[in-house]
Amino acid sequence: MTRSVVFTLLVALLWSCGEKQPENVLPPDRMQAVMWDLLQADELSSYYVSLDSAMASAERREGYYSVIYRNHKITREQFRTSFRYYAERPERMKVVLDSLQARSERPEMRDTSIKKPVRNLIKP
Repeated sequence: MTRSVVFTLLVALLWSCGEKQPENVLPPDRMQAVMWDLLQADELSSYYVSLDSAMASAERREGYYSVIYRNHKITREQFRTSFRYYAERPERMKVVLDSLQARSERPEMRDTSIKKPVRNLIKP
């Protein structure tokens, strides 16, 4: 009798912890990649605004974001839905943010002498 109660409680606990991620939410690896590109776009936008204070920072940033969403084949709403999903689940958001931090600490990301390609963000 006791074993069946413990087994039932264990199954119930595992069942409740195994929440499935909705289909319209980006998986952690894609979310991390999109957020990385968005952070890079923010840096690029800030750089250009520091050169010319009359430049519209928000408009430039939104333009970059549109290109990023298109490159990742997602919509702005899909990113926002995914971000809300992760924000409501701190343990999952922590995984994404930790991977972003680890990525930023890679030697090739810190060495500014290495030329990195800018993908379709700057229009001639």
